[in-house]
Amino acid sequence: MRTKENQNIAIVFFRAAYMESWGRGFEKIVEACEAMEAPLPKVRCEHTGLWIEFPFKKLPETPPKTPPEGSPESSPKGSPKTSELILELIRNNSDITTMIMASQLGISKRAVIKHTNKLQENGKLRRVGSKKGGHWEVIDEE
Repeated sequence: MRTKENQNIAIVFFRAAYMESWGRGFEKIVEACEAMEAPLPKVRCEHTGLWIEFPFKKLPETPPKTPPEGSPESSPKGSPKTSELILELIRNNSDITTMIMASQLGISKRAVIKHTNKLQENGKLRRVGSKKGGHWEVIDEE
């Protein structure tokens, strides 16, 4: 009977848009771990159930601070701006999420959203499709 209850719970989450498709959860977890260069989860099957263990990746003690864009420190010679770094990440992976960009750049997700919105306003970036199922397109100036 437990399987039927779990199925009903899954249907509720799917209809509430908390799940985008059936049967891709573990695949997406592995992809996210690889994108963040984090250790893959370990799976154990015991008589008490299925266990998934996520080993933690040690983070730097103090995250690097990014000065506000446009300030003199934000773009020292030879150092690309955050916007340019975001465009480069998107060129390498058009399906990248704002959360993964934030993690790779050492800034908040909110800061990434601010930069991507500005890039879209300036005609340098376009979002194609939905927030969850879409992808990014960099609009190269020629």
